Amino acid sequence: MDAQLVSELTGIRSITSEQDAEKCLQCIPKELVPWDFLWSLETKDRVVAYKFCLLLWSITKDTKTPQVPRKLQLKAALSVYQHRSTLVVAGTNSGKTLVVILLVLLQQPGSITVMLSPFKRLQETMSVIISELSQSMKIHQGDPDWWKSHVFNRKTKSLGAVDILVTTVEQCFRSDSGHLSQMGQLLRLPSFQQKVCYQVVDEIHEAFFSGTPLYGAHAFRPKWGCIDELRRLSSTVPVLGLTASCPGHIMASINKAMGTPTYFHLQSALNRQNITYAFHCVVGGLHVPENFRCLVSPTFCDPAKHMRILIFCDNKQLTWTVRNALESFLPDEWKGKGVVLHYHSFMSQAYLTQAHKAFTTEGGLCRFLVATSGESTGVDFPDVDIVVNAGLPPSRKDKLQRAGRLVRREGKQGIFLILYEPWVNEVDLSEYENEWIIDPDRPRKKLATHASQRDRAPYSIVAALQKRECERKSDAKYLSDEHETAFIFTAKECCDAPEHGSSFNLQEYLPRKIYTQEEYDRDHPPPTKKPRGKGKYREKPQREVLISKLKHWRRSEHIANPFRAVYPEWRILHDKDVERVARLRPIDMLSVDDLYKCLCHEPSNDWKEAWGTKLFSLISDFDCSQSPPLISHPTSKKRKRKESDTQNDVPSPSAPRLITRIPVPPTAVTTEASRPCPMPRPRPMPRPNPKPLPKSFLEPNKENFDPFQV
Repeated sequence: MDAQLVSELTGIRSITSEQDAEKCLQCIPKELVPWDFLWSLETKDRVVAYKFCLLLWSITKDTKTPQVPRKLQLKAALSVYQHRSTLVVAGTNSGKTLVVILLVLLQQPGSITVMLSPFKRLQETMSVIISELSQSMKIHQGDPDWWKSHVFNRKTKSLGAVDILVTTVEQCFRSDSGHLSQMGQLLRLPSFQQKVCYQVVDEIHEAFFSGTPLYGAHAFRPKWGCIDELRRLSSTVPVLGLTASCPGHIMASINKAMGTPTYFHLQSALNRQNITYAFHCVVGGLHVPENFRCLVSPTFCDPAKHMRILIFCDNKQLTWTVRNALESFLPDEWKGKGVVLHYHSFMSQAYLTQAHKAFTTEGGLCRFLVATSGESTGVDFPDVDIVVNAGLPPSRKDKLQRAGRLVRREGKQGIFLILYEPWVNEVDLSEYENEWIIDPDRPRKKLATHASQRDRAPYSIVAALQKRECERKSDAKYLSDEHETAFIFTAKECCDAPEHGSSFNLQEYLPRKIYTQEEYDRDHPPPTKKPRGKGKYREKPQREVLISKLKHWRRSEHIANPFRAVYPEWRILHDKDVERVARLRPIDMLSVDDLYKCLCHEPSNDWKEAWGTKLFSLISDFDCSQSPPLISHPTSKKRKRKESDTQNDVPSPSAPRLITRIPVPPTAVTTEASRPCPMPRPRPMPRPNPKPLPKSFLEPNKENFDPFQV
């Protein structure tokens, strides 16, 4: 900021009379000044409003879009300037941030404004907007030296060069380990509390949606439910709450966050008139890449000529899937060039900043940004033509916030498209009659940690989709918006609801043909049914028994080992090897070499000599003891049925048979009538429990010893 502008702003702040202010207002075009509202104010308030108009005009007169505060912005700024806590409820792209700028421009020297913002990307956006208009602006950082020089010096109790400090709610409270950050310590200093003039809570609706336990799940960000505690630290500081989503069922949480029951509630029209709303049922599911083909022009040759499209996903894996799908429909020369980018919180901050800049700047190369909710709130996208939500939004609040990223420049139109899967039409609305009946965003039942998308589907979206209601009417009902412009639209069409007629054609808004069911059936023929084969692992009940035997054998061998003090038990057979050996089918382990191959590591010769043969014998004995035998020749169902029918007619052999690992195939015998009869399948005889031998047998008497008497 140059010295001339600083001198001009200082002169405006020093104006005290109405005549001087009116003289200065003559430099502003009359059509930009809200004269009707200004003349309705009292003299004292009118002078302050004149200052707001002059300060904003002086800063923006040399930019592309010179600005003068509108009626809503002046009302809110005057209310907070008079030390009244104020809640501003206004639609997206209505200029709520400008209220903060007006207050910062006119705040007293030696004071500071503290602003709480929910998202890192939103903080950076606020930093760019305010730093261009205000004198100085810094975001919360962790360097102690930076705090001393820019924010507050504890020794001298003096402020730095910062007029407004933007931070997250979590930075103001103790962490899970009980420590306070620099911001938390600063807010608890009485000397700093005296310097705070305003407290701003941006997106104050997060006190309910993020700070309150909902639907049986824990609060996503519980510190948002404790904002009222900051009010206790400085009870005299007015609070400015900003939101675009204030339905009736969350007012209790907002009242608590405001910290006082008596505050000024200012609400304007919430309807975005230049947006068209539409739904489309995808074919096969969101995982089918061709469902996103309609977003890429078939004649794509220059990114600068293609419309900007923003796609929201509520799953990090889905962002990668959609990104790859869009990339596959680009020409080969533009693949991997940054035309399609994805954005979620698990990426590095450097990449996120670069991706956001490439999509939002006027000459940026990125034309498709696939993002999660971090890009849906308070972020300014100047040239987005289409916003797509892949799947149902988590709530109607999220739907309104994401649609608000569209066409934020005057004179443009855009479409908000929700791509949903076929199961949405099958949901029974009666399942939503539960304990949260007053909440229009309620799910069907309590949410588990990993609840499915079907369980999380909000009633407000599913009901509007199945009933085919007008989206503007649904939004007005959700927000309790009774403004006269709630149902007015300047876009080509309002939405795809049947009540507006049958002329709506979604294809007119998209650059490419929509993927149809006929194309899906042609590209994805039904798979041929393959005969089900046997599993490649041992059956689970036998596996558990064998694991128990292997561990018992390992323990016995370790006890018998004279070097057990220096030779641990796991070196005989590791737990991983126990699992691998137990999973192996008998047909896959016919020799000791097969046993060695299935181990994690190649055993040494000493190990083979000490335990290899013993281990193989143990497993072989276990396989032979199972009934029926674990290895048999393939037999048809007809032959098996015939054999089972004849087993009841043929007596079982009197002498027990030896069960081998690979039994001999059954052979036929001939009866007296020379009629062939199949041999019954041998059954293993149960092993009788051995009785203890008599003591006389163990210690025979040499005089009366008879070797044939037991």
